[in-house]
Amino acid sequence: MISKAKARFIKFLQVKKYRLAEQCFLVQGAKAVSETLTSDFTILTLLGTEEFFNSVDRKILASVKEIIKVSADELTSIGSVEANNSALAIVRMRPNQGPQPPLTGFSLVLDDIRDPGNLGTIIRTADWYGVRNIVASPETTDLYNPKVINATMGSFLRVNVFYTPLEEWLSLVSLPAYGTFLKGENIHSIKFPKAGL
Repeated sequence: MISKAKARFIKFLQVKKYRLAEQCFLVQGAKAVSETLTSDFTILTLLGTEEFFNSVDRKILASVKEIIKVSADELTSIGSVEANNSALAIVRMRPNQGPQPPLTGFSLVLDDIRDPGNLGTIIRTADWYGVRNIVASPETTDLYNPKVINATMGSFLRVNVFYTPLEEWLSLVSLPAYGTFLKGENIHSIKFPKAGL
C-alpha cells in the first residue's frame, strides 16, 4: 500500500517545476517500466501490482532503491495515464548534456515544439530512424512531461534530448543542415551524406 506522502509526491512530479526541483520524473505502464529497469536510468521507487512483480526477473529489481506493492486501483488513482494499472516508476533525470562538435551521424534539431504528444511522436520516429541525438530549443516542451514519456513508447531510453539556445549551438557546428518545408523535396529522393542536421 502506498503512503499519502508518496502519493502526493507522485502527483507533484506531474508538474514541471517539481520535476526540476526533485530531478525526477515518472514512467508509467508495464512495458515502459520494464524497459526502464534494463536501461541506464536510475529507478528510485518502483510501484507495481503483484502480477507485474511476478513478470519481472528478480535480479533486475536489485538496483531499485524502494519497491512498493500496490493495487491496480491505487496506480490508476495516482498516475496520469488512465490505462496504467500495473506499474509506475520514479526515475532520476539525466543531466542536460548534448552532442558536442564534431558530430557523427544525424542529429535532429527542434525549435519550439510545444505539444507533448507531438514531441513524444518525434522522439519515437527519431528512434525508428536511428537518430540518437535531438537538440531542442529551451522553449520546446519538457522531455520529462508524463505525456511526452508516454507518447515515446520507450524511445526516450534510446534518444538523448538536449536543451540549449539553438543559435549559439548551431554556430559551433559545421554540418549540412536540412529543413522541413511545405514545398520541399521528397525526403526519400534526397541522397544524404553520412552526417548532418
